Parts: sequence; structure tokens; C-alpha cells
Amino acid sequence: MQKSKLLDMAIAVLCAVALWLYVVTVVTPEDDLTINEIPVTFVGESELRSEYGLIISNRSDTTVTVKFHGSRAALRQLSNDRGNIVATLDVSGYTAEREYSATYTVTLPYSMQDNSVTVSDRSPRTIRFTVEKLQSKTVPVKGVFDGTTAEGFFADEPRFDQDMITVTGPADEVEPISYAQVVIGGDAVSETLEQREPFTLIDEAGEPVRSADLTTDSPDVGVTVRIFTTKEVPLTYTLLPGGGAEAEDATVTLSPETVTLTGEAVDLASVTEISLGEIDLAETGNGDTLTLPFTLPRKTSYNGALTAQATVTFNELQTVVIPMPEPEITGLAEGMGAVVQGDLPEVTLRGREIGDDPAVTAVIDLSPYSATGSYTVPVTVTPEDETLGAVGEYTVTVELS
Repeated sequence: MQKSKLLDMAIAVLCAVALWLYVVTVVTPEDDLTINEIPVTFVGESELRSEYGLIISNRSDTTVTVKFHGSRAALRQLSNDRGNIVATLDVSGYTAEREYSATYTVTLPYSMQDNSVTVSDRSPRTIRFTVEKLQSKTVPVKGVFDGTTAEGFFADEPRFDQDMITVTGPADEVEPISYAQVVIGGDAVSETLEQREPFTLIDEAGEPVRSADLTTDSPDVGVTVRIFTTKEVPLTYTLLPGGGAEAEDATVTLSPETVTLTGEAVDLASVTEISLGEIDLAETGNGDTLTLPFTLPRKTSYNGALTAQATVTFNELQTVVIPMPEPEITGLAEGMGAVVQGDLPEVTLRGREIGDDPAVTAVIDLSPYSATGSYTVPVTVTPEDETLGAVGEYTVTVELS
């Protein structure tokens, strides 16, 4: 008896399934399918821009919901191919500047073009949008280095291959834009960065502006961020012997003794010193302080004056001041006369040992002068004692007639 009940139950279930299949396939072979978030494509926007200088803005909806009716088999096929359902709105004919409400066209996938599925309902039924004049605005490009540098390095301000970006779109969206921001970064950066980067439009409140209605004259900009480091290098000089002094007789005190240069690591690598040039001891007295300019190596900078003070002392040398003898005149043009005007300057002699009554010769070369007149000319002073030297330069005034 128990087996009979189980058999009856099994027969009942089979009958129910058969009845459901009959209803589905014979009595009600059709059904409805609702698909959400079908994107809306606006067709003809490029024609509005190029031919009329107009733009579509303030779209009420960018996706729609569509209800389809058809056979269950067709609806299953449609559901599997829902990515190819197209909702389009042709706006090429809307050339007056105002707000519109227009219907859109729902196009089934190519595989469903046999009328087996129809559109039975849609939401919304129309799309509202505004047609308005295009407006352009040029805004500056600004940059931010959002990264880290290696120890001992730091980032310079970003520089761009173009300083301005032109933004075009609806007036109410273009007007608040303040600048285009480029962000560039990296981790433990030690070399200069050079690359192209996209930018974000920023409004006057510092907030990003994102809109499908805005276009720019460039999608990205070239940006360079120089990565600098510093290097301390000594200031150097060359001593020219003269005036009775050799290089070892002079002590030079520099201020500053070193300078800290800023530049890229590759440019600083070969810099080991900066030369102040030559110090002529023949023209330098004991305790004189000279201002010596210097030039920075290429592609480097220094936060200070490009000069150094050099104080020169001669600790082991003696000096004496004697009158200048009457100069010997050479090179005088034929038929010309020369007279030395005024008092002759005194001569300073320097050396390790200066004897009693040191003497010098003085010579004036007038060969460069051929016209009458008064000239200030150099005097060559030569000590008779070769271990001594004359310090400084000497001139006299000569009248030629």
C-alpha cells in the first residue's frame, strides 16, 4: 500500500510539470523583459559644433529603461545580447538655442532584427536637453609634485610645454573654471621627470570640474619636474708671483671659502671646485682685500653673491718706499718732444731682505703715441736688486709737443 501512494505522488508531479510546460510553450509562449541602464547616445553633436557653434547641455537622462515583449526564446537571446541595445537621439536638427524634449530611438541588436521582440514601454519616454552657444576660455596650467624624493634631493616647480589650455563648452560650465591642474609624482625620485600627463580642470572653489560637455584643445601636457640636490665645493685661485713675492710668501684668506651649489645630480657630478682666477702679487699690497667674481658651472645655481673677498698678507717680507728716479723716455717719434708733468710717484719695493739705499730704473715707452697732447702713460719700474720687486702699477703724465 505504501508503494502505491508513492507511485501516485510521482505521477501527480509529472503531470504538473507537463501541464506547466504546456502552458509556457503553448498557452503563453510570449513574455515581457525589462532592461535597465541602456545608455543614450546623442547623434549629430559634432555637426552642431562645427556648423552652428552649438552644444548640447543639461541632459535630463543619460540612460533609459526599456520594456520588451516577445517570445521567451527571443527575450532570452536579447538578454544575453543586451550590451548591443542602442538608444539614440538625433540632435542635428535642433539649431535654435532653447530647451527641448525629444523622443529617442531604441535599436535592437543586429541578431534581433526579425521583429520577434518589440518595445512595449520605456522610461523616460522623452529626454530633455538644452541647445546653447559654445563658449571658450583660456586658463593657465598649474602643477603639483605629489611624490617623494630620495634623501638629499628636492623637487623644483613643474614646468610645462604649454602654459595655457583652451576649454570649450556651455557657458555655465566654462565660466567657473579657474585653471588646469597637472599632478606628477613618484617614489624616492632622484632624477628629473619628463613626461606627458593628463590634467584636471579646477573651478574657482578649488573643486574638480568634470563634464562630458567640455572639450579642451589638448588632452594632456608635457611636464618637467627637475629634481635637484646640493653640493659644497671649494673656491680656488692661482697666485702669480711678482713684486718681490712668490706664491709661498702669500697667505690668502677667503670669504666664503666654499659655496653650496644647487643643480641636478648629473650636472654637479663633475664639479669639484670653482676658480676665482688669478691673484697678481705684483699688484697686491700687504693686507689688501680683493673682490673676486666667479662664474657658476652650467645648469647650477647659488643662493648668494657671485663674488668672494680675498685678503692677502705677506708675513715674511719687508717693504720700503723710495722716490721714483727721472724716467728714461723711449720710443719718442722723430721731431717730437716730451716733458714729464707734475711730481713723480713714490715706488714701493718688497723682498725678503732689503739693503740700504735700494735703487730702481724707470722707463717710459712713448711709441704708441704720435700726436701732440697730454697723456697718462705707464712706467716700467725695475729694481736693481733682482731679489726685490716693485709693488703695484705706476703712471706719469707726459706732454708731447
